[in-house]
Amino acid sequence: MKNIILISFFVLVIAANVSAQGIHFEDKLSWQEIKEKAKAEHKNIFIDFYATWCGPCKLMDSQVYIQKEVAEVINRDFISIRVQTDKTPGDSPYIQSWYKDGERLTAQYNISALPTLIFITSTFPETVINSSIGYKSKAQLIKLAEDAMNPSAHYGKLKGDYASGKLELSLYPLLSLKANAAGENALGLKVLQEYKKRYYDRMSLDEVLKPVNLRFLLDHRKLLSSKDRIFKYAFRDLDNIDPSLKNLAENVIIDVIEREEISQKLWKGDTPITMKPKWDEIADALRDKYGPKYIGLLSIAQKLRFYDSTEQWMEYVALTNEDLIKSPIRSGDHVRSWQINDRAWSMFRRCSKKELLQDAIRWSSLTIDAMGSDYKRIHEFYDTKANLLHKIGRTEEAIGLEKRAIILLDKYQNGIADYRPALEKMEKGVPTW
Repeated sequence: MKNIILISFFVLVIAANVSAQGIHFEDKLSWQEIKEKAKAEHKNIFIDFYATWCGPCKLMDSQVYIQKEVAEVINRDFISIRVQTDKTPGDSPYIQSWYKDGERLTAQYNISALPTLIFITSTFPETVINSSIGYKSKAQLIKLAEDAMNPSAHYGKLKGDYASGKLELSLYPLLSLKANAAGENALGLKVLQEYKKRYYDRMSLDEVLKPVNLRFLLDHRKLLSSKDRIFKYAFRDLDNIDPSLKNLAENVIIDVIEREEISQKLWKGDTPITMKPKWDEIADALRDKYGPKYIGLLSIAQKLRFYDSTEQWMEYVALTNEDLIKSPIRSGDHVRSWQINDRAWSMFRRCSKKELLQDAIRWSSLTIDAMGSDYKRIHEFYDTKANLLHKIGRTEEAIGLEKRAIILLDKYQNGIADYRPALEKMEKGVPTW
């Protein structure tokens, strides 16, 4: 499951049903009262933005928030509240009273993914002192909270010092890390690019090749291009790279070549350069520049991603059908089954042409046949096919399959998916997409 779930609905707040030993989330106070309580107790505020359908959010509830060590840190220094980002039929009057403040908080903090964890000051104006997106382990959440209580590590201060030109160069990586955690990836990349230019690009090649420096550059491969001396050295003398970093260096070579010789010939930012790529010409240029070793980078997956992103579903279907003829799904082949299931799911989510969705249903059937009902995650394949059937109007069949998916999910207790909301929509005849 993905660690991050995109949100699309209104916002409200609900109390956490965690044990008494876990984090104490306020469940009776208004937003104004929460701020007043935090000020009176000389604490800051911790906000957990989540949704009732968010899998990673549920894992935070069951695995992290109940931890004694987490609660000791959070309850000591913060007043905590959970902001729920979907609406449910059973919303209580208290929950409904939070609608307006919840919507305002989501807009104020630009919440676009779940779970989002934000730490703010209780003094006016409330300032973000730390934030992060996605599931966090016990250790990660404790570190976030501790950093939020360390003024020198506050994201807002680091960001402000950088903007005014006062930030020490040694703190640039920390600012980049916090910017990425806060979802400000463009700022995170910009800061690291400046750090590389002002620090690593001024080093001698011998200094750069020291493991501590080389690892930093290889770990931040987006900073590198084929013009960088480290790329040229690694491509020419890979065997001379420190053995512990050799595999990482080769992955960086692949990443740079793929970005420059494929991605940049297909895209300018988020806009396709052409809707009809000349795949053979791209392949020839790749071979001429880097030899036959890297020609495999121009894969079916690359082409499918392009057709998916540009919603060219006829080409997407034709390429997958051709791929299945060349490489059929063999019985028990987990990797290949998941690969084809993912393609069928992409069709369900984004394609609306019934004649093409018929192909996706056939692919889904192939994955189910290949894995069999004894496969502990077969319920996910049933769910894919059920949703596809529902989308083309074969809802009775879809309901039967979705019920079977629920039975198998309950049987194997494998995964955090909940198919019941989808089943309810099918039974009501409303879209699940």
